[in-house]
Amino acid sequence: MTPGSLIQLCIGLPLAIAVLNGPGILTAFSCRLPFPWLSGLAVSWLAWFNLVISIQLIGLPLTRVSLLLPWLGWLLIMILVNRASLFRNPLMVSLRTVAKQVSRQHLNTLPQKAWLTAGLFGFGSILLRAFIDPLSGWDNDLRWNAIAVEAFQRQHLDFFPVFQPADFEILAWWDGMPPLISLLNFWFYLILGEPSRIYSTGRVIVEAVGIYSAVNLLAARQAGTAAGLVATGLLATSSLALWHVAMGQETGGLALSLLGMLLCLRKKHTDYRTIIAGGLFAAVGLLCREYGGAYGVLGLIIVCLRDRSAVRALVFSAAWLGPGLLWFARCWAITGNPIYPLGPIGLPW
Repeated sequence: MTPGSLIQLCIGLPLAIAVLNGPGILTAFSCRLPFPWLSGLAVSWLAWFNLVISIQLIGLPLTRVSLLLPWLGWLLIMILVNRASLFRNPLMVSLRTVAKQVSRQHLNTLPQKAWLTAGLFGFGSILLRAFIDPLSGWDNDLRWNAIAVEAFQRQHLDFFPVFQPADFEILAWWDGMPPLISLLNFWFYLILGEPSRIYSTGRVIVEAVGIYSAVNLLAARQAGTAAGLVATGLLATSSLALWHVAMGQETGGLALSLLGMLLCLRKKHTDYRTIIAGGLFAAVGLLCREYGGAYGVLGLIIVCLRDRSAVRALVFSAAWLGPGLLWFARCWAITGNPIYPLGPIGLPW
């Protein structure tokens, strides 16, 4: 690795992570969404997905200028909106304060320290695998990363969904799944200037942090802070869970989607902001993979059976399905089927 590449990795990658997720997190704080660190990820990812599709629809090339101008404009607006409280709210809580809280509340006994250590080892193994062997899932070169690389090189998405004969000269797979994961990889390639596989590690890092945080929060709110540590430690013992994040395919995003949704919908009669946040997490699953739509169905069932409120069910459905409307409308216009290549009951079209 050249010195320039190392600088790009050490400085450019963290900056790309911050600029991607910053607008959504600031928006989540402004709108008082629950768990803004997590729900802000969903806001940013869904906004980026729809920005790319919008620029594609109006016929502009997918370049830094066309994509970053509106994105940085949103970030600037949110910084100005939050300027009065930016350094006082939890978004800017100091690392020293966090360290004091952790040592005082979570690390009182040897078993708690052991669970935390196990969790850190698991998290570290995800990062190590992602950096040493990025995008190691076999499907990346056929679908997930292939879409991102082609979008970067061609500056458009005319070839996707893969429908016309010419599309198969670019991508060999008969496909039309919502490409959220691919477009997140595309973000890092666009910002850092080349489609180097190692830059996709930025997405894997965010997914891992989000998943560990959501597991900790779910367990802690059900059974206390000690349970949160146990849960993160147990997560680290699942080689399947660690691999599904580290390999860089859709499974990390799907896991974060499901965990975030369940975290928001765990209590009866939650406020509308929490219902909306749960729907946005479900939308992430919907746009990660076609079967991710099942998460939203589960969430809707939870809201209907638990709250028995048509209004709440409609609010959840709007937050779940709304972010995907642009993609499914485009897919319908190109192929005649909004869920191409699936048919009405999930069979091939």
